[in-house]
Amino acid sequence: MRGSGTIFSTITLGGKIVYKVEVSMGKRVDGARRRVRRTAHSKSEANKVLATLLAQAHQGALAEGPSERLDSFAHWWFHTIKAHQVRPATLGDYQDRYRRTVSPLLGNKKLCDVSSRDIANWMKHLSTTGASTATVNGARQVLSMLLKAAEEYGHIDKNPAKFVSRHKKSFGEHTQVKQPWSQEEAQGVLALSKGHHLELPLALATILGMRRSEILGLQWPDFDFQKGTLTIHRVRRDERTIAENGHVSVSTVTYPPKSVSSRRQIPMGSIVQAAVLAHRQRQQERGYFNPAGWVFATRTANPVSPSRLSRVFKGFLRENGIREIRFHDVRHTAVTLSLEAGVRIEVVSQMVGHSRIDTTKSIY
Repeated sequence: MRGSGTIFSTITLGGKIVYKVEVSMGKRVDGARRRVRRTAHSKSEANKVLATLLAQAHQGALAEGPSERLDSFAHWWFHTIKAHQVRPATLGDYQDRYRRTVSPLLGNKKLCDVSSRDIANWMKHLSTTGASTATVNGARQVLSMLLKAAEEYGHIDKNPAKFVSRHKKSFGEHTQVKQPWSQEEAQGVLALSKGHHLELPLALATILGMRRSEILGLQWPDFDFQKGTLTIHRVRRDERTIAENGHVSVSTVTYPPKSVSSRRQIPMGSIVQAAVLAHRQRQQERGYFNPAGWVFATRTANPVSPSRLSRVFKGFLRENGIREIRFHDVRHTAVTLSLEAGVRIEVVSQMVGHSRIDTTKSIY
């Protein structure tokens, strides 16, 4: 944010001339001007102050200060700082979480007025109005990042979120996460999916524990039939983008895997390899197989979207009377069944692409 600046003089009550340096930084979310103002006691000092402020604005290191409202600071931080540090999809998730959970209750407070007590009361409010523990803690994470940035830029002395503990899940709390399928349920699903266009996605998720984004990112060259392996080179996921005017748009994007551990080669095994070959044959018979193209494609050779796969998956479960779980819970099924079968947790962790074995242990 480059900013634009002016210098003007004024006379104090004591008759002295002082210089006001003002840098404009666009508008707040409410339409009011965002500006930083400093005082200098000489014209040469004012010129130096102006040069410093403009340089800070150019580097994205200038914000209004502790009197600024949380909403205004968040808007500046998301679009000027965080937009250059994370993927657009991650930025969209942060912005959406802030918009839904933080802004309604805390957004109009001044940065300097947000206290640990305010945050504790806000988290309790979210919980008592039906938000899950995961939602409450996710919202706290975004707020803590914002306040940490405000502390780093010198607008507040301490980040008050540091002194507020994460919520702990209460006994019997409702959650979107479903109990993974049992071995009998999983075998039944795989049998029912034979010949269906969900045969391969379900095999990849149920047996190999692949994420939906990894499945949809597969292309035919990713399979090595001689070695019996597949390699994760990319992911496809929905990306939510929130423009500076607040407009929300969703599109499907392709990225490299997020971490080194997610870029992995996986042995297919006989069941998965048979499902891959059957899927390829169906595409060949229907005339839209492309040996260099997407494994999961429409008849026009466009990649299948994540929302479409989830919609077809949910319909398949209902049509066949199968206990409904989320597509991501099928991945949990793969891990749970592998561990129950005696597969070492280190092997399972590598198979599903966790960056640390502690992640696998903490979840399962």
